[in-house]
Amino acid sequence: MRNLIIIARSKGIIVSSGTNEPQHLRSPADMINFLSLFQISTKNVTATMRENVIHALSVGTARRLEKGVLFITEQKGKKRPTDSADKINKQQK
Repeated sequence: MRNLIIIARSKGIIVSSGTNEPQHLRSPADMINFLSLFQISTKNVTATMRENVIHALSVGTARRLEKGVLFITEQKGKKRPTDSADKINKQQK
């Protein structure tokens, strides 16, 4: 995997469990430990999980919109969901 990271340095690499079930999602700590096996620093993994998620989602949405415009804003005073399982549970209600 280290060679894959070197080859794909200009592209993003997505690590996913491939599940649709909230109970099968991995925690951020699990991902940090897993990626440390490939000599990726915990600082880089943590920053990536926090900062690049919104960017990846916006790029994917913009591709679906084709030539549309997408603005992402953060609302003051609103708390963001702490994890994906909470978000999925709220959507199902």
